[in-house]
Amino acid sequence: MSEVDEPKTFDEALSVLNPKERIFLLEHIKDFNGQRSAIAAGYSKKTARSKASQLLTKVNIQKALQCFFEDRKRNALKTADDVQRELEKIGFSNLTDVLSFTRDGLTLAKDSDGLSEEVKAAIKGVKFSENNSVIQVGVDMHDKVAALKLLGLQQGMFRQKLDVSMQVETYEQRRKRLGLDDMSPQEALEKFRRENGLVGINSIEELRQRYAEEGEGT
Repeated sequence: MSEVDEPKTFDEALSVLNPKERIFLLEHIKDFNGQRSAIAAGYSKKTARSKASQLLTKVNIQKALQCFFEDRKRNALKTADDVQRELEKIGFSNLTDVLSFTRDGLTLAKDSDGLSEEVKAAIKGVKFSENNSVIQVGVDMHDKVAALKLLGLQQGMFRQKLDVSMQVETYEQRRKRLGLDDMSPQEALEKFRRENGLVGINSIEELRQRYAEEGEGT
C-alpha cells in the first residue's frame, strides 16, 4: 500500500506501522491502557506513560484505531445478520427437506450431497443403527418452534398490549383510605405530606386545591 492510500481495514492499517508500534496498538486495543501497552511493546517503564501519549497522537496509529472501531462495528452488524440467517434456516426448515416418505411406510434419508447448506444447518444430528441387516438412519432437527420464537422476538412480533385504565383518587377517597377522619386537620395534613411527598402544602385547603387541579388535568 502506497503512502497516499488510506487504509480501509485494521490489518491494512497495522501493516504500515513499525514492529514496536504494532505491538503497542495490539496491546492497547485489549484494555486501552496506554502505559501498560507501551511497556508490553518494549518501551521504558519510566517513560511508558508519556510514550503512550506520544504514540496515540501519531497519524498512522490514529488511523489504525479508527479502522479498528469501524471493523468492529461492521463485524457486529454482520454477526447480528448471521444470527438471523441461521435462525431462519432452522425456523423455516421442514423434515421433508431431509427425509422422504413412501406409500409403503418407508422412510428414506436423502443423500447429504444433494442437501443445500440451508437444510444442513437445520440438522442437529444424524444417528445410524442396524436392524436385521438393514441400516436405519435417524435425523434430529434443531428446534423449529424455538427458532421461530427467537425470530419473532427479534422482529418485535410478540409485544404484549397492555390495557391500563387509570383511576384518579380524589382527596376524600385518599383521606378515607389513610384513616385520617379521626385526626385533627393538622395531623391529617402532616400524614398526607409524609405519605405522598407533598412539598409546599401548608393547609387542608391547599391540599384540596392540589387534588382539584390534578382531577381537571386528567
